[in-house]
Amino acid sequence: MKKKQYKFYYKLVTFFFILSTIPVIIVGFFSYQRSAETIEQNVTNEKLQTVGQAQFNIEHILKTVDHSFTNYVRSYPLIQTLSRKITPERFQLYNQINKELNELQTFDTDLSDITLISQEKKWYINNSGLYNLDQPKLALTVSLYNSLKSRSSWVLEKNNALVATKEGAAGKCLYNINLVKQLPLNSMENKGLAIASIPSCSLVKRMPLKSKTSSMMALDDNGRIILHPKSSMIGHSIRNEDYFKKIRQLSTKNGQFDTSISNTDYKITYQKSDYNNWIYVSFTTIPELYQQTTSIGWFTFTICAFLLALSLMFSWFGSRHFYRPIKVLYESVSGSVPGTDSAGKDRHESEFELIERNIKEMKNKNHDLTIRVKQQVTQLKQYFLTRLLLGKLSEEETKERFKGLGFPDDWSHLAVFTLQIDTLKDTPYEKRDLDVLLFAINSLVERSVPKEKRLPSVVIDKTQTTIMLNRGQSLDRLQQHLKTAASSIQDHIHKELGLCVSIGISQPFTSLSMTKHAYLEGLEALTYRLQSGKRTVIFFEQLDRNKAFLTQFPKQIQNELFEAIKACDQEKAAKKLHLLLESICSENTNPHHCQVAIARLLNNLIEFMHLLGIELFEPDGNKMLYDDIFELTTLEDVESWLNAQIIGKMIETLSVREESQYKNISEKIVHIIQQEFDTDLTLESIAGRLHYNPNYLSSIFRKEMKISFSEYLSSYRHHIAKSWLTETTLSVKEISEKLKYKNPQNFIRSFKKLEGITPGKYRELKNHSA
Repeated sequence: MKKKQYKFYYKLVTFFFILSTIPVIIVGFFSYQRSAETIEQNVTNEKLQTVGQAQFNIEHILKTVDHSFTNYVRSYPLIQTLSRKITPERFQLYNQINKELNELQTFDTDLSDITLISQEKKWYINNSGLYNLDQPKLALTVSLYNSLKSRSSWVLEKNNALVATKEGAAGKCLYNINLVKQLPLNSMENKGLAIASIPSCSLVKRMPLKSKTSSMMALDDNGRIILHPKSSMIGHSIRNEDYFKKIRQLSTKNGQFDTSISNTDYKITYQKSDYNNWIYVSFTTIPELYQQTTSIGWFTFTICAFLLALSLMFSWFGSRHFYRPIKVLYESVSGSVPGTDSAGKDRHESEFELIERNIKEMKNKNHDLTIRVKQQVTQLKQYFLTRLLLGKLSEEETKERFKGLGFPDDWSHLAVFTLQIDTLKDTPYEKRDLDVLLFAINSLVERSVPKEKRLPSVVIDKTQTTIMLNRGQSLDRLQQHLKTAASSIQDHIHKELGLCVSIGISQPFTSLSMTKHAYLEGLEALTYRLQSGKRTVIFFEQLDRNKAFLTQFPKQIQNELFEAIKACDQEKAAKKLHLLLESICSENTNPHHCQVAIARLLNNLIEFMHLLGIELFEPDGNKMLYDDIFELTTLEDVESWLNAQIIGKMIETLSVREESQYKNISEKIVHIIQQEFDTDLTLESIAGRLHYNPNYLSSIFRKEMKISFSEYLSSYRHHIAKSWLTETTLSVKEISEKLKYKNPQNFIRSFKKLEGITPGKYRELKNHSA
């Protein structure tokens, strides 16, 4: 059996081997893991018990000393003795005190020395004898004892003159652990001191022996080493070590954690004492914790290796048995003779790959042929429906092709759905994605509406169109079904693509020849989105299609908008624009009238912009502005566009002009004209106010504004006159007087020259059109 020829056989062997190996590896791994965890837990528990036992041994000694020493210093005769002066003549009193002190120093308490100090009579007694307390150094030591916070405290300090250790091993210790009691214990007055001294070396012997992998020490609350196997370490401070800071931060009385000290990993075991706030710390190297797991690991590895060898043997011989029928089938399909080396056309193919390749080739040919036929039919259907909706087929051609393409003929009514995307604003899409989005929507519509209730959907220009069919339903139920289907389509598109779409629905028709008319009705219905807003379903038959061309326009709100722009009040201007557009759409029920009113607003804004001396757009750009605003389909988009493209830029320009430190001369003149147009303004008076020569002002104004001062003043007054004629009831005479004309005839002649009609005729025409 050759490897290149029978690839599947070796895959089968590998599969069985892996299948039998995985349980062995998993069981071995978790067995070793569990054993290691158990051993590690036992070792850590043992360390906790060791630290606890060490604490118990040491504190037993300290508490015994504390208890016996406290009973001794509380005695009344001792307190009285502190107030007496001991002289050589009072040898009996000294002998009694010395005897009592020696009785306290038993072997089991490790006491090395006891010192009794009388601060009042200036003497002290210890193992060495009776001395006077008259040395400055001794007085300093006594004051330090008196400054202890507690009247009974354990302190670590070096040997000194007050405390003299006995001879022997303890005498070699540099540090003693002293129990200092301020006498009397129940009074704030310090008459004397009693000090019991235990050599630190004696207490160290009570701790477990140090090994290569572990050690133990005792610390006070400030991190100073009290007990340590190395006597040279006693008295050192480790308060800045990270592991000590962590022990202080931990709230538990005992515990363990891992840390690294000098590039060595340790398991720290600690125990906090409630008796004297000492901290007992044990250091164990991490490798020590895993020493006992090594033998278990090797034993587990040996067992697993033996089981894996058995698995390999089972896989090899078992696969031969399972592969025998496959081998016969392979050699039959490939046409080779058993035992030869010519099986298969491709020597790199396995047995099943050869069989699969031959079958796939056959299936792919059939599949490709089927897809081509379906694609051609689908394309023909969409082409036919597109031409049908555009009205480019005759009635006879429509009936013939409709039946030939396999469309159903058992319907009674048809209606056309026209769907358009409301806006791409606040979506991740751009205009260039519109075609792709429409085809995606086309697919979603076909999934949302059952095939038996529609014809295939098509995309025409920027509109997705679907012909809906009614099969036996009443017209009322058909309308309800169309509304439900439209809402379902909107929900699916919003959920899948995050887009808002509106749908226009035509009236139901009974003839295919009316499909074009139905399509136009759907498009007409969509124009009413300007009033209805986003995600609307609009039935053509429910529209108010008033043909009277009478456009309503709220001039007062427009004037308030212009005043807000002049005041550079962005927030107020936005509110007035919103109110103005709402008023336009509420007063004009026909969307075409709304568009005319919006175009009028845009025109008035451009005219107002020029009156303010603002040039935001190129002269050839006005046509593009109208194209842009007519492409907007919702009132929200129109409002946003006007704010961003027109009003916002006007206010920005006016703000810069107003806030600029160095306004140019012509802008100042324009500002004066707009504020004082109803006064006797002359270029000479303005020149005096601005401290310039009139001729210089005239040349500067004409150069920058492309118009003379008098022409601009007349033009602005003419603009005001038109506003007063259409928005007020002032007479022509009153208007001429307010605008400082010499007489009404001069005003009438000037107005007729500019407008082609008299002021009275202008007012009559404007009032009639409104």
